[in-house]
Amino acid sequence: METMHPSQTAPKKTPGKAALASFLGSTLEYYDFFIYGTAAALVFPHLFFPSDNPAIGLIAAFATFGVAYIARPIGGLVMGHFGDRLGRKKILLVTLSVMGLASLGIGLLPTYEQIGIWAPVLLVAGRLAQGFSAGGESAGASTLTLEHSPEGRRGFFTSFVMTGYAAGMVLSTLVFIPVSALPEDQLMSWGWRVPFWLSVVVLALAYWVRTHLDETPVFEEAHEQREVKKLPLRDVLKYQSADVLRVIGMSIMSVMQTIFTVFGLSYATETAGFDRASILTVNAVAIGLTMFVMPVAAKISDRVGRRPMVLTAAIGCALTIYLYFWTLSTGNIALVFAAAFLNMTLLYSAFNGIWPSAFAEQFAAPVRYSGMALGNQLGLVIAGFGPMIGGLLMTEGTHGWVPVAVFGTVCMLISAVAAYSARETAHTPIDELGEPYLKAVAAEQAARHARTAPVEGLDRKKGRHVEQQTLAGKTAVVTGGGSGIGEAIARTLAEEGAAVVVADVDTAGEVVAKAINDDGGRAAFVAADVISEPSVAGLMDQAVTRFGGLDILVANAGIAEVKAPVHELDLAAWQRVLDVNLTGVAICNKYAAAVMVAAGRGSVINMASILAHVGQANSQAYSAAKAGVVNLTRSAALTYARQGIRFNCVSPGYVDTPLVAGLPDEVRARMVERQPIGRLARPEEIAQVVAFLASDRSSIITGACINADGGYTAI
Repeated sequence: METMHPSQTAPKKTPGKAALASFLGSTLEYYDFFIYGTAAALVFPHLFFPSDNPAIGLIAAFATFGVAYIARPIGGLVMGHFGDRLGRKKILLVTLSVMGLASLGIGLLPTYEQIGIWAPVLLVAGRLAQGFSAGGESAGASTLTLEHSPEGRRGFFTSFVMTGYAAGMVLSTLVFIPVSALPEDQLMSWGWRVPFWLSVVVLALAYWVRTHLDETPVFEEAHEQREVKKLPLRDVLKYQSADVLRVIGMSIMSVMQTIFTVFGLSYATETAGFDRASILTVNAVAIGLTMFVMPVAAKISDRVGRRPMVLTAAIGCALTIYLYFWTLSTGNIALVFAAAFLNMTLLYSAFNGIWPSAFAEQFAAPVRYSGMALGNQLGLVIAGFGPMIGGLLMTEGTHGWVPVAVFGTVCMLISAVAAYSARETAHTPIDELGEPYLKAVAAEQAARHARTAPVEGLDRKKGRHVEQQTLAGKTAVVTGGGSGIGEAIARTLAEEGAAVVVADVDTAGEVVAKAINDDGGRAAFVAADVISEPSVAGLMDQAVTRFGGLDILVANAGIAEVKAPVHELDLAAWQRVLDVNLTGVAICNKYAAAVMVAAGRGSVINMASILAHVGQANSQAYSAAKAGVVNLTRSAALTYARQGIRFNCVSPGYVDTPLVAGLPDEVRARMVERQPIGRLARPEEIAQVVAFLASDRSSIITGACINADGGYTAI
């Protein structure tokens, strides 16, 4: 079987397109959130919560801002569940639609003066819909982009989820600056509605991009291999509840954002005496610049790690929030901008550009959307009510802001502790993320299969005698498992109870793994090139990660040669045959043995050929390689016998594979004539020999080479 590099058949990742889709979706989400926050600070107290005491109306408006953060965890739970069950892309189309339509609805609402108490009720309903949508948007966009991103650049590409935050803030502010400059009567009648209506433009563009985006390769693979969970929320709480708590703690850092953008705006205009346009401009520039800082911070985190960056941001923001509020009390707009730049543009960006990847990387793929959404949105509840809490904590006088700054500092310290306790994940391969989940599930699967392995007796449903599964609870890797003898071996080992990793260079192996799963077995497909050490090392790691160990290796991958006499030997072709048929076997043996030595057990079966024992004209390269496999096996058997690892090989003769079935009838007839048993062997018969050598029934056998050739070599 010819080999190729695994990247040729691996599911396609589109990080650029995923980043763009997430950027546009987040732009809409935060545009809608910010225009609501701005309206809550400037106009909603007068239009929806009229009161003789302006402070009461302001607090009520801020409360509706915070209500969305109560709906966000619910949206996160619902959208996370279906995102892990049905796919990231489908759910992100739903979140986008709900957010856009809710914002449009708010822009069409009548005021308290027009319909009385129903006005704030409907406003709260629209805000709840926004929050419900946002609860699934950020986690889904982060998960989708992360799973499309290449290793070593996950932080960079996923940061575009939050550059959408900055773009949304800038857009909302740029829209509100001219609106806020309208005469009071026009602002209060129709002006405030315009920003909400304009959200439809972003909605249409983002929806179009997302409809043209592929589902993530990680989810596709999980779906094909039946790793999609029925109740991902239950599983994430069962296996990774500590990580959910860590994400909650780190998410509390978002208090800094809501205090700055919402409470700070209100404090600056109502107490410090700044005009609305000036502060909106400062906020727009300070946050707008984060669009450039966040990708840089994320790129740095791809090198130095997520934790150092988050810790720097938490401690820095805890200190500079005092500076920001102090500059507001000075009345100097230049000082205000300098403090805003330091606090929000530089320091907060070191968190805001990184948390989409840092949070998503804490969880394994089957529960990633649910785990991130739950933890992130529960933490954001405090952030949502940050402006209201600030309003309640603020005291009279020049330094009335100090209790608000202390509140922000406490939140930053909580986030720092949570970040310090989290695993560093920047350099962890994506298939190994969510270590507690992967280890717990693998251990449970191994225990379950050991506990429930069928025993010899009567099959009561079918009324027939059944044999014990001899490989229950074991994990096998079969290279070249996509067709012929390799396919038969993979299927037979699965029927005997083993979890099978089907390794091949094309999608034929993927078809075999799916068929095994459809028949009730357990299998996974891994694209692998047997002459690439990194590829083979990754293959063995996949077996351990997916199924909890590696007990059996069947090195079956190989290629035929173009026959020619020695004097016409093509040395490049000779080397190619030796590379795949001998060196490839040695590489697979090397990395499988390393895993097996650590476990203190294992069985390696190398597939040779009768041409290792008898000659055939013009087949010198193939014969030499297969003879090398036989002696490699014998040598390794002596090396590892006392370490509990058995090495054997099987040399098939003429086998009725699909390749042989396609030969001319006269060629097949000559093959049959050479067989003492008078027929070709079936692939399933060769597979039964391999299954025997892989089982504990052959525990005394090592260093053997079984000629499964119908008596051919006995002649």
